[in-house]
Amino acid sequence: EALADGTHGTRRRQAAVMRARAHVLGGDVSSGRTALLALLDEARGRTGPEERQTTMEIAQGLSWTGDGDLARRVLDTVIEGVRRDNAPALLPYALLARCHVEMWSRWPMARADATEALRWAEEFGHLAMTGYALIQLARLDALHGDFADCRKRVAQYERWCGSRLRGLALFARGALGTSAFAAGDAEAARTHLEAAFALADEMGLVNPTLMPWVADLAEARLRTGAREEAVAVADWLRERDTATGLAWPAAAHARCRVMLARSAEEAADWLAVAERVHADKEMAFEAARTRLVAGEVLRRFRRPSAAREPLLLAQRTFTALGAVPWAVRAEAEIAATGHRSAVHGDEPPPVALLTPQELQVARAIGEGLSNVEAAASLFLSRKTIEAHLTRVYRKLGVRSRSDLARCLARAGVTG
Repeated sequence: EALADGTHGTRRRQAAVMRARAHVLGGDVSSGRTALLALLDEARGRTGPEERQTTMEIAQGLSWTGDGDLARRVLDTVIEGVRRDNAPALLPYALLARCHVEMWSRWPMARADATEALRWAEEFGHLAMTGYALIQLARLDALHGDFADCRKRVAQYERWCGSRLRGLALFARGALGTSAFAAGDAEAARTHLEAAFALADEMGLVNPTLMPWVADLAEARLRTGAREEAVAVADWLRERDTATGLAWPAAAHARCRVMLARSAEEAADWLAVAERVHADKEMAFEAARTRLVAGEVLRRFRRPSAAREPLLLAQRTFTALGAVPWAVRAEAEIAATGHRSAVHGDEPPPVALLTPQELQVARAIGEGLSNVEAAASLFLSRKTIEAHLTRVYRKLGVRSRSDLARCLARAGVTG
C-alpha cells in the first residue's frame, strides 16, 4: 500500500508539473510560476529517478518564467546527482535545460552542455534530444558568426528528425533566421523568422522567452521596408510584456521602440527604458544588441556624440562574448561617428579557448573533484581527464587547482 501511495503521489506531482508548464508556455506565467515553486518545495529531498526527472522538469519550467538563476541552481543539483549515481539517462534533458539558461549570457558553458547532451542523446538514440541539441548548437554557431556550421547542424537535424518533430522546426527556423540576420541578409532572416513566428502561433506558444529572435524579426521587417509589420511585432511584445511580466519581452519591446523612433529624443528615452530592464536581469547579448540599435539610430539622427557610448559598450560586450559579426557591425558604426577606432575592451574570456569537453573537465576540477571523481562524474577514464586537464592548464595559463578555480570563478563558470 505504501508503494502504491508513493507511485500515486509521483504521478500526481508529474501531472501537476505538466499543467504548470503548460500554463507558462501558454502565457499564464504568474499562475504557472506559483505552481512550479510550490512543486519545487514539495520535491525537496526526493532523489529517486522519477522524482529527479520531475525536479528537472520543474527547473526547466522555471527557466521560462524568468527565474533563470534558480533554475540553474536546481539543474546543477540534478546533474550532480545523476553523475554521482552513474545514471546518465537524464543527462541530455537536464543539460539542454541548463543550456537554455546559459544561452542568455554564458555561451561557453551553453556550448559545453549542448555538446555533452548531443553525445548522450546520440548514444541513447533519443530523437528529440538529439535534434534539440543540434539546434541549440546551431544557434550558438549563428551568434558567433559560424554561419556554415549553423547550416550544417540544421541540415543534420533535418536528416535526423525529418518531419517527425514539428515542434523543433520552430527553433531550427529561428537559428537559421539569426544566422542570416547576423550575416547581414535581412531578406533571408525575415523569411526564416516569419516562418518561425507562424509555427509558434500554430502551436499556441506565446511565451517570448522561448523565442529570443522576435526583436530580430521586427528589425528584419524594418530593414526590408515593412515598417507597419515591424510595429506589429513591437505591439505583440508590449502585450506579452504586460501579460507575462517577463523581463525579456519588456527589453525586446524597448529595443523595437528604439529602432522605430521618429526622433533622437524618442530613441534615447526608449534606450533608458531598456537599460532599466537590463540592470535587473542579466542578458548580456540582448543588452548589447539594444545598445547597437540605439547607436545606429542616434547616428542616423546626427547625434554622433550620443551614439558613441552605447556603441562602445555594445562593441565591448560583443567582443567579450565572441559575437564576431556583431562586434564588426559595432566597430563600423563607431567609426562612422567619427571615432578614430573602436576601443577593444574586454577580450573573450580564456575559457573561450577550451573545447566543450575541456570546459566540462575544468568545471569538475574547479568545483573540487579529484581526477578520479571527475572521471566518474563525466563518465570518462582517468587518463582522459588527465590529458584534458593538461591542455586546460596550458590554455588558461594556470599551474594549480586553486588557480584554475579562481580563473573559472572570474569567468562566471563556477560560483
